[in-house]
Amino acid sequence: MITEHIQLIMVTIGLMTMGSLVFFLAPGVLGKRLLGISEISPGLILLARHWALLVSLVGAFLIYAAFDTPCKFPALLIASAEKMAFAGLVFMGPLKTSRPAQLAAAGDSFLAILCLACLVGL
Repeated sequence: MITEHIQLIMVTIGLMTMGSLVFFLAPGVLGKRLLGISEISPGLILLARHWALLVSLVGAFLIYAAFDTPCKFPALLIASAEKMAFAGLVFMGPLKTSRPAQLAAAGDSFLAILCLACLVGL
């Protein structure tokens, strides 16, 4: 059943993942809302922007791969790894008590499982 909708699923997950562009454009939002940091250093802004760009590229790759069959497997594998890594870092790290980080990690966990389900359906 999932294979019938894999293209739509990949595009949807890709667009959601590309939502991290907000943090590229306004990295202070990431520091204040998600991480709870009141004073944001220039180094943290650089890292936040870099992270946001890389995550957005994963989303763009998912969208591209939705229409290019040979790319589906690597795109879903990379996306699931990125999402599981983020969730693991949140749930096992110092942000495990941050409600916004927990919600973001729970959402990424769900999307990682969905990516893995699509991989099984390929």
